[in-house]
Amino acid sequence: MEIATLINRSVVSLEPSRSLRRAAERMAEHGVGSVVVASEGQAPGIFTERDLLFALAGGADPNTSSIESYMTKKAFTLAPSVDAMQAATRMLGEGFRHLIVVNDDHTVAGVLSIRDLLRAVLEQIGEQTSGEGSNDEGAEKSSRVKRVGDCMIPDVISLSLKTNLDKAAQSMMERRVGAAIVMDDGRVAGIVTERDLMRAVANGLVPWTTPVGECMTRKPRTITPFTTAGAALSLMMAHGFRHLPVMEDGKLVGIVSMRALATG
Repeated sequence: MEIATLINRSVVSLEPSRSLRRAAERMAEHGVGSVVVASEGQAPGIFTERDLLFALAGGADPNTSSIESYMTKKAFTLAPSVDAMQAATRMLGEGFRHLIVVNDDHTVAGVLSIRDLLRAVLEQIGEQTSGEGSNDEGAEKSSRVKRVGDCMIPDVISLSLKTNLDKAAQSMMERRVGAAIVMDDGRVAGIVTERDLMRAVANGLVPWTTPVGECMTRKPRTITPFTTAGAALSLMMAHGFRHLPVMEDGKLVGIVSMRALATG
């Protein structure tokens, strides 16, 4: 399967001089996690939610700071003819969530997201394995199925409802993660992710005065350490999650990401 069939051809692009807030607004408007940064006569760059997180963690003002200071210049690109499995290996191995796909004439064909790619790869694998009869070998393999507990991060970043967005961004960048759990009186009140921070900036909220309680995802869906990695990935794909809190006996024991489930 070529990635040409998986890319988003409705490319969201901006000039490098545009503000962080404008980039966040464009991403929020189109429901995407990146924008292509176009500059005449130069290779395309990319600005992502992770770049915005980095900017907020460093104290950047979304209204006055430009994406040029935080974007990835001369971004890594792929050709439309690249095989999906090959692209998945590259993206997961190097930590890319979005890649620009470029035609032979150097024009931008679209953007490939890791979510769309994984969905297609998992469907392909499912089709290849469907119809296999159960046997002793299959039973033996099932006992070694990868589970959430094998992939999760047990040392979770936990924030209070009153933690401001810039401090949340700093905590997430220090640990190089894309989400943190918000606690209230010892209980999980919500989860705040890069996507939540992007939407907050798009809505004009001030990072150093806005608490995470105002923009977090409340009452997030949770899973257990015993959930299979495949089931967890299917849940994430179905609902658009990139991170899920892991609970056992009513207690928070970790957090798991889509990338960790796919590579762990």
